[in-house]
Parts: sequence; structure tokens; C-alpha cells
Amino acid sequence: MIQNKLLIILFLCALQGLFAIETKKFNGEAFDLKTGKRLYYDHHEEFWENGKHIYSIIQYKDTNGKVFAKKRIVFQKSATRADFKLEDFRDGYIEGAEVTGNQIKFVYRKNEKEDVKEAVITAPNNAVLDGGFDYFVLENWDFILAGNKKILNLCAPSQQDCFKFVVFKTGETKRKGLDVVNMKVELNNPILAAFVKPILLVYAKDTKKLLQYDGISNINNEDGKSHVVRITYDNN
Repeated sequence: MIQNKLLIILFLCALQGLFAIETKKFNGEAFDLKTGKRLYYDHHEEFWENGKHIYSIIQYKDTNGKVFAKKRIVFQKSATRADFKLEDFRDGYIEGAEVTGNQIKFVYRKNEKEDVKEAVITAPNNAVLDGGFDYFVLENWDFILAGNKKILNLCAPSQQDCFKFVVFKTGETKRKGLDVVNMKVELNNPILAAFVKPILLVYAKDTKKLLQYDGISNINNEDGKSHVVRITYDNN
């Protein structure tokens, strides 16, 4: 009897080890791109199972350490077309997307005074949602580093549509002793691109981890407009 119980315990322990969830954490610090003023922090916790990134939880904290927003990104169905939902507790802002087959369902609410808006579209080629952008870069890393431009469709729940952008390498330099790759993301339209500021990215060349992001934020200011930020990450 005791022997049987021990066997069951050992079996359960083996199962627990087999399906163990591994967590990885890193942090970001966001500054106003013009003034350099510290705006907020984002704390990332990734959940991995058998070497696969399953989902992430991101908590956004103000400069006093209070959590004011939270985002969940799920990569189970697709690394690049990731399901996600962001909620800002300050004003009730919501944005998110869910992918089913080749359909993308957007949800968006500007604030708690307005109704939630929903829309369903057919996913365009190379559709990328939220945190799926990093995986898009990883999937095309060698192609981009070779000096090629890669077209993608970035999807925006607030606009309930996807827009064609291009990502490309602008150079390779050193940063605090690390070899880094600088990239730019801009609208794939020379005329419109002149009126929309690009996103600038810095990746560690060896780990392929994002170290810095310059561009529009998914976090709003007091007026309900997106911050334009520089976010530095400690995930190298």
C-alpha cells in the first residue's frame, strides 16, 4: 500500500516536471521622447512551456509604483498574430484583438464613458499584432540584417484595421560594450511616411533581444492621447 502511494507521488512529480511552466522576467522604463521625463515602468513576465512562449503578462506602473494598466498577450495560436488585451484602469481605456482562423476581431474603447467598439476583418498577409512584432523580427532576422526591407501589416485596434509598414536595418553599432543592431519601422508609403514619425529600435545582436524602443506608446497621457516615448529594457 505504501509502495503504491510512493509510486503515485513519483508519477505526479514526474508529470509536474514534464509540464512545468518556466517564467522569464524583464523590465522597461519609459521616458518622454522630447523632455526626457520619466513617465512609467512596464514589468514583463513571460510564461514558457516546453521551450515555447505561451503568454505574457505586462503590468504598467506609475513613477510611484502603482499599477495603472495591465496587458495579456497570448502566443499559443500564433507567435506573430498574438491575441492580446490591454486595460488602463485610470480611464477605462481598452484595446485588444483575437485571431480565429484568418479573421481578426478587434475590441476598442477610448474610455469608460464610451461603448466598446468591435470589428472583424480578414487578416492581410504578414499581419502582426502587438507583441507579435518581436517574433516577426526574429523570424526575419537574417533577411533584415542582410540589408533587406521586410513588409508587414501592423494591426491597430483603435483604428480597427491593419496598415502596411516596412522594417529595415539602419546600421550596426556598439552600446555599453554590446554589438547592437539599429532598425527602423515606417509606413510603406514614401509620401505618408513623411508625415508619420517612424519607430526606432535597438536590438542586441547576439541575443536578439530588444534593448530600446523610440516611438508612439500604447499608454495614453492625461488627455487620452498616446505618449511618444523612449523605452529602455533590461532584458539582454
